[in-house]
Amino acid sequence: MRIEHIVRELYQFEELDDKAKEKAREWYRRCTDDETFWSEQCTDDCEEQLKYLGFSIDHIYWTGFWSQGDGACFAGTWSAANVIVNAASDVEELGKTHAKLIAIARACPEASATVKQKGHYYHENCTEFSCDEFTDEDSFIDLAKDCMRWCYRQLEKAYEWQNANEQVDENIVANGYEFTKEGERA
Repeated sequence: MRIEHIVRELYQFEELDDKAKEKAREWYRRCTDDETFWSEQCTDDCEEQLKYLGFSIDHIYWTGFWSQGDGACFAGTWSAANVIVNAASDVEELGKTHAKLIAIARACPEASATVKQKGHYYHENCTEFSCDEFTDEDSFIDLAKDCMRWCYRQLEKAYEWQNANEQVDENIVANGYEFTKEGERA
């Protein structure tokens, strides 16, 4: 029997050169690619903002951010009675959509809708609407799909932030990961 002791030099992230740091970042991103903890807060925030517009969201479906068919949609209900007229949304991007939904709610106070996800993809065109008491159902559906595209943009921003070098570096350092001189995880 032979016992071999191997000595390796290990480095903290801050000790690596730029090329090795990039390799370490790639390792970290690969390891966390399937984690979606970052998206939970984002979808919760989207649901909260959409309440102002009269939506009650059961679930936000999404895939992203690099393939054809990626996007976001939701399942839930909308009611004219639930549109909050005097409460401004914190999200500037939704201001015009909010105003248009207020107009629909005023014109059709009994209007309501149900939206379901359908098919294998999760973008706004993979939805099915059932609408009641609308004078212009198509306008409502367009606005609901705008909300779905807005949700996707929020998820995309959160993903990009989560994977930016600054956040990745911070997480690597906070966890005390060690690497070889070339940036390979030890």
